[in-house]
Amino acid sequence: MTALAPAIHLSDESLPGSYFRNTGLNERQAFCLFSAAIKDDEALIDEIVKSLYVEMKAFDRDRADDTIEVVVDRDPSAAARFRALLKDMLTRRALRPLLA
Repeated sequence: MTALAPAIHLSDESLPGSYFRNTGLNERQAFCLFSAAIKDDEALIDEIVKSLYVEMKAFDRDRADDTIEVVVDRDPSAAARFRALLKDMLTRRALRPLLA
C-alpha cells in the first residue's frame, strides 16, 4: 500500500491560479489539475524524470547518486532528501546570474 503524500501547502487558496484565471480555479485546484495531467501522461513523466536525472547529476553527482538510491529503495527519508536537493539546485540557479 502506498502512503499518501503530505498535503501541499499552497499560498492562498482563495487566489486564482495565474494560468487558470479565466476558469475560476484557485491555486490548489490548479495544482491538482496540473498534477493529474502529468500523472496521466507517461511520455511527460519520462521527460520530467530524464531531465531531473541529468540536472541532478550535473549539479552534484555524488549527492544525486545518494538521492536516487534512497528513492529507489523507498527509504522514508527519500522525499525530504529529494526536496532538499531540488531546493539547492533551484537556489543555485537563481544565484547564477549574480555570480557571473
